Amino acid sequence: MTPGYLIEGIALHSFENKPAFSKETLEKIKQLKTVYDLDWTAEDCHRFKEDEK
Repeated sequence: MTPGYLIEGIALHSFENKPAFSKETLEKIKQLKTVYDLDWTAEDCHRFKEDEK
């Protein structure tokens, strides 16, 4: 699956208020966030800024 298809699938699911990931996948995501010390949420993406060139 290409990154584009992944993003498209996530977006389409969110437009219909349906979870894009199974409970098992969400648990794996939670584990990865712990391993990589990530505490970002969807709210944080509104504060990300691209480097100006």
